[in-house]
This record gives sequence, C-alpha cells and structure tokens, in this order.
Amino acid sequence: MIAVYDNKQDYMKNPVHICQQKVDALGEQKIVTEMPYGNYAFTVFHDLNDNEELDTNFMGIPKEPYGFSNNPKATFGPPGFTAALVDFQKSNQEIEIQLK
Repeated sequence: MIAVYDNKQDYMKNPVHICQQKVDALGEQKIVTEMPYGNYAFTVFHDLNDNEELDTNFMGIPKEPYGFSNNPKATFGPPGFTAALVDFQKSNQEIEIQLK
C-alpha cells in the first residue's frame, strides 16, 4: 500500500493518491504511476494480512513493514512531511523506500 501526499496539512491523513499492488517473490516491487511533477511525500506499508490497514500493537507501533520516502528515521512516531519530501521532476524517476 502506497499513499502520496502533497502538503504538510494533509500528511498522514488525506493522500492525493493511493496505490495498492502485490509484492513479488523477491520482496521488491516497482510501482508505475502517472502523477504531475511536484514535491511529494510517500508512505508505504506491506499489508501482510490483506486487510488494507497498517496493523499496530497496543502502543501504536506498526506490526507490519513500513517505510517513508527518503528513508528517514522514525523514532517516537512517523517522520515529518519535510523529512519525507521528494522532488519529483522527471519521467521514469525512481524512489527507493526501505521497509522497516
């Protein structure tokens, strides 16, 4: 599951784009999406049980692999919008997100 945000006020609340796709056997996936050029923050999680939600424990800590564009550290909560912001300015641009 991938969510894309284009402003700080909507970050982690109201994405401008959502994409869902199966992961391949290697645990990697290329997602192709048509989006206008601009600055975006991407959030990703691997929905292991296909319930379309990021499962968390009683403290709110994710129980499924997750990640953010720019791969910032997520200590005591998700990184801020600016830390995950990517300048998307060319066709075929690749963004690598490592899941934790």
